[in-house]
Amino acid sequence: MLVLDFTKLLPGPLATRQLAEMGFRVVKIEHPDSPDPARFYPPMIDGQGAVFVALNADKELLSIDYRSLQGREAILDWVRRADVLVESFRPGAMAAWGLDYESLSAVNPGLVYASVTGYGQTGPRAKLAGHDLNYIALSGLLALNFDAQGDPVIPDMQIADVAGGSQQAVNAVLHALLERGRTGRGRYLDISMLDGVRPLLTVARAFIAAGEAFEPGRPSILSGRWANYNVYRCADGRHLALGALEPKFWNAFCLWAGRPDWAERFTVDDAGQAELRRELADFFLQKNMAEWTALSEGTDFCLTPVLYPDEAD
Repeated sequence: MLVLDFTKLLPGPLATRQLAEMGFRVVKIEHPDSPDPARFYPPMIDGQGAVFVALNADKELLSIDYRSLQGREAILDWVRRADVLVESFRPGAMAAWGLDYESLSAVNPGLVYASVTGYGQTGPRAKLAGHDLNYIALSGLLALNFDAQGDPVIPDMQIADVAGGSQQAVNAVLHALLERGRTGRGRYLDISMLDGVRPLLTVARAFIAAGEAFEPGRPSILSGRWANYNVYRCADGRHLALGALEPKFWNAFCLWAGRPDWAERFTVDDAGQAELRRELADFFLQKNMAEWTALSEGTDFCLTPVLYPDEAD
C-alpha cells in the first residue's frame, strides 16, 4: 500500500514511519521552499538532523512544488495510486493548495486522508499554534507531576505528539483501511493531539470521579504515594523501580527482602506509607543497582533497574 506523507517534525512523520515499518510504501513529499524543519535541528548525522534521519529512514523522499499548477498535477498523479495521505498543516492550508480531502477524494474515492493537528479542524483553537507542552498543559496531564518546589515537571518525552498524535493517527488509518475493505471507500480522519492525549488521564479522572480531590503535587498511588509502587536510589546513585502493586507481588518481595513484617503494611495510611517508603529507601541503599539486579534475577515481584536510554534494549 502507498502512503503519501505531507508531514513535518515529529507526530506525523513518526506515524508514517510506523506505517513504513508495517510494510507500507511511504513517499514523503516536501516543498522545495519549506522542507521539514527537522532536517536542520541538531544534533546532526551526516549533515541531517538526527531526528529527521530517525523518522524518515524508511521513506522515499520527493521535493515537489505542490503550490504550483504543475506541481499539483504531479501530486494528483501520486494521489490516483495512493491508499493513504497524512498531512500535518494547520486547518485550511491543504485546501488553499487544492489538496484537501474533498478535492483529492474526487480523484481517488478510496483515499484514506488523515490530518494531524494540535486542536483538530474545528473549534476556537483550531488554527492556533501549539506544541507538545501546550497540549499536555491543556489536557491536565502536565499538572500530574510536580517537583519539590511545587512546579510542574516537563517530561523529557513528547507525550501528546506520540500518544496523542502518532499513535492515534496510525490506529485511525488502519481502522479506515479495514472499513475501506468492506465499503470500497476511503474517509477523512481528523486527529487532534489534545483530544488524543486525554485517554492518558483515564485513571486520574477515575480517582476524581470516586471523590478523591486533586491536589497539585500530591502523588497518587501510581505516582509515588505507595511504597510498593515506587522508585528507590541505590548505593551508587542509580535507581530501581519496584512495581509490586498486587498483594501477591508485594508479599513475594517482602519474603525475598527478609522483611515479612512489611507485607501486613500493604494498605496503611499516608503517614504509614511515608514511613514504609523510608524503610525501603534505607534497604535499597545497601547495594549498587547492578548488585540488586543480579540478586533479584529470576524473581517475580516486578523489580527492575532504571536504565538510561543508551542502555535500554
